[in-house]
Amino acid sequence: MRSTSYVALAVAACLILASGCDSDADAGADADNGGDRAASVPITKKAIAAVLLEHLPPDPIERSGTPRSVELTYWIDDSSAGNEEEVEVSISGATGDPCARMGDALTGCEVEKIDDGELTVYWQEEQPFEDPGILYLVMVREDDSVTLEYSGVLIESDPRKQEFVRFTFEDMVDAVTDPRLGLTTTQDAVDAGAELEWP
Repeated sequence: MRSTSYVALAVAACLILASGCDSDADAGADADNGGDRAASVPITKKAIAAVLLEHLPPDPIERSGTPRSVELTYWIDDSSAGNEEEVEVSISGATGDPCARMGDALTGCEVEKIDDGELTVYWQEEQPFEDPGILYLVMVREDDSVTLEYSGVLIESDPRKQEFVRFTFEDMVDAVTDPRLGLTTTQDAVDAGAELEWP
């Protein structure tokens, strides 16, 4: 935290050097708020993974991705093939209605205001012996969107009230709405991702 004398000196300097005062004040505000704007850098797949692993279990059996998407796979009960839960998180510049393209095929589509955007949850319940159902969570902000696709347990009812295995619905909400996920992120997130072991 800056001392009183330091702040006084900074103000005096601004009065003397009028040009640049506004930018200096903005930079100081960014530093006081964690430097999010000052440290805004293009996101990487490792940065996405690092953020996700703060909200989801740290022991996926498989990780894969592209520059703007990451897929994490977890065993459910044992190591049997197909007995898995997966989340795939992708980031794009699309900001339209996530449910529009699905039409009447959906069982539910719910929208909630979240901080600086809207969280849409849409799903289709299972079709016995045909389809396990689908579940998507989409966080739409002004300039980009973050989409989480879940697969694993059958979608038998409203997923907001359903139990999952390795993580909860709230964990998925926390992951997809994390403000560090977007077309840009913080330098800290990129640095954390760089420390991950990645195939």
